Amino acid sequence: MFLIIFFPIFGAFFGWLAHKIFSLIMQNSIRQQGAKMVQGIASTMMQHLSVEELADHLVSERSLAALKPELEKQIEQFIQHKLQEKIPLVAMFAGDKIVTQVKELLLTEIQSSLPLILKTYVQQVDIPEMLRERIMQIPKEVVAMQVNEALKPFYSRLQVFGAAWGFGLSILFIIAIFIYNYIFLT
Repeated sequence: MFLIIFFPIFGAFFGWLAHKIFSLIMQNSIRQQGAKMVQGIASTMMQHLSVEELADHLVSERSLAALKPELEKQIEQFIQHKLQEKIPLVAMFAGDKIVTQVKELLLTEIQSSLPLILKTYVQQVDIPEMLRERIMQIPKEVVAMQVNEALKPFYSRLQVFGAAWGFGLSILFIIAIFIYNYIFLT
């Protein structure tokens, strides 16, 4: 009868052990199914990826406004250095006012034609296929490792749950033994 005190401890241990084994089996299963997971991720991305939305985002006012300082810098560098090297005649007639006018003209032309160029480019390039290929190149071990890392808190809670479950069942078993002794053996 004295050994009955150890039932909750053994129950907690075996509950924890059972859930630990379950966690390990689950982690191994995730490692083995890594390629299928990568394929699933790729197909899900393709279903939710809209090339039109991507093109619209690329040519939005905000995106083009973010490009403007770099465009200005590149145009200015082109006019002041490369254009004058390639066409020295321009260097003789190019004053600050002309350089500024050419810069503004080129910037306006680029800003007006860039959205159309980007939209055409995005529609010609098979972005979903390119993304699918890139995702499929991700090693299944890397995907499995990242999934297991994300599920680590779940695994630890699962083990604590197993210990609590085993402890609780042991207590119920002890109560059942006492009830059995009280009803049938007294």
